[in-house]
Amino acid sequence: MRKTVLLFVASAGLALLLTCGVALAATIACPGTTSCFGTRYADTMTGTRGDDNMFGLAGDDTMRGRGGADYVRGDQGADVARGGPGADTTLWGGGYDNGGNFDDTSDDRVRGGGGDDTILGGFARSGVDHVYGGEGDDTINAAQRGSDMGVVVTKEIVDCGPGNDTLYYDKGKDEIENCEVMRQGTDSSARMAAEAINDDGVSGNAVLLSSGDGAP
Repeated sequence: MRKTVLLFVASAGLALLLTCGVALAATIACPGTTSCFGTRYADTMTGTRGDDNMFGLAGDDTMRGRGGADYVRGDQGADVARGGPGADTTLWGGGYDNGGNFDDTSDDRVRGGGGDDTILGGFARSGVDHVYGGEGDDTINAAQRGSDMGVVVTKEIVDCGPGNDTLYYDKGKDEIENCEVMRQGTDSSARMAAEAINDDGVSGNAVLLSSGDGAP
């Protein structure tokens, strides 16, 4: 008979769901003082009112930054990444391996919060990301065309939501609604993506992206 046990480790803010002694998922309350990592299972991760760095790793994770200027990255798996009321520096369902290669192949859902967020869609091997800006004047980068990194141009479904939002997109590929300012891949979007992807405070991988022609 299958036996399921919930194990809670108070000092780490970590609850593990075990079945027959094998971890299936973790509920993780990030401490807010250091980077916070998930497991290879379907985790639920929650940030603090401060500035959090959250990494889902593998598995279909559900992540929420709450307050502060958060960096939330889903990595592999069909992740749900949500911001909070602060101006989040990066909300992204994807990730990359130790060699700096984009390795996500899943359909992620990324939703901004109440602040002026920076949101990434795509930058993956495959998959269709759903991106919603939420409130605030958000900057959303879903443009991969023109990169010199050999990035696959994936389809994103983007709803910028309320606010005065700016979207960088791939013409003829992405589905777009409620976006006030729309641009194809530009120097600005390339720099934004490179800064956001590298600004994780952990890996130090150098991911350099070139630009498109900037046509609207």
